[in-house]
Amino acid sequence: MSRILSILQKLKPEDYRLIIRLYFDLHQAKWQIERNSLKQIVKWIRQAEITEKTVDKVAFAYAKKVVRYTDRLSKYTLYKSKCYDQALAVKQELNRKKIPSALIMGVNTNPGNDLKAHAWIRCGEEIIIGGMVAEDYTAIRHFY
Repeated sequence: MSRILSILQKLKPEDYRLIIRLYFDLHQAKWQIERNSLKQIVKWIRQAEITEKTVDKVAFAYAKKVVRYTDRLSKYTLYKSKCYDQALAVKQELNRKKIPSALIMGVNTNPGNDLKAHAWIRCGEEIIIGGMVAEDYTAIRHFY
């Protein structure tokens, strides 16, 4: 408990705001997934008009911080958080900051012929969330 308190004391006010936004976005993403079609979800994540495709070092560092907080917060949601809602929450925050990124959805069949899906985010040339198993999946759709 003292470790958590010492970490919280070191955070800046903008980090607290980011954490609150991400926690809300994780729950909103789950709500979107359960109640809306993919077409409606795509409209939700495409709110920002981003024309730039390159990511500078400052923006990339911010994106990595968003991923780090999202990963930690996903353990404390009111439901079981998975790759899709985490990717949607990260994409939402990156859109707010107009950081170019792509949400990628892929599928894979395992030896038992079960169809599995996965979602991950690419920022610049690097996969920032969901990349641990992304190479096992065939990308079927990119959302910018």
